[in-house]
Amino acid sequence: MDKAIIKLAFKQIIDSGTTGDFEGKALDSSYNEFLIAMRPFKATAKNWTEFKTYASTQHINNVKTQAYKGVEGNLYIIKNLIPQVEETFNGHRLNFSNILFDIVEGDFINKNSFKICIIYITDFLTLLDSLNEDLILSFGDKTKEIKAGEIIQDIFTFELAKNISIVSYKTII
Repeated sequence: MDKAIIKLAFKQIIDSGTTGDFEGKALDSSYNEFLIAMRPFKATAKNWTEFKTYASTQHINNVKTQAYKGVEGNLYIIKNLIPQVEETFNGHRLNFSNILFDIVEGDFINKNSFKICIIYITDFLTLLDSLNEDLILSFGDKTKEIKAGEIIQDIFTFELAKNISIVSYKTII
């Protein structure tokens, strides 16, 4: 396998059945912001799916931005660490450098139907190799060290799962 600089994305769906302090607070706050943002459209749309069929892109984005504020106000809980994601052997947690947010489902009457998606994107990682489902990684860009033939000391393994994707890839030549 070629050595590369990569970024990973972790997809988390949060709904009424999801557990965790951050998840519960983020969902509640996001739902409250969603209700506020959707107030002007309540007479013409019963739920998020119906709203998306007739609303302009700008209105849809405005509602998503408002709902995201509920998530953003609770990020301090996870301290910039991706929830429920640990490195295989030592249990190291991965930081995220960016977040993407979307509303999956929602309606005005049933809070339990509200569902959001958060995609956490890591900062740069160096992909050194892989073993079956595990990636052998190092934090940051280790291009200079690899080109100089140095031994990379700070490595860890990370198991790929169905909610994890490589979203950036640059081969080290």
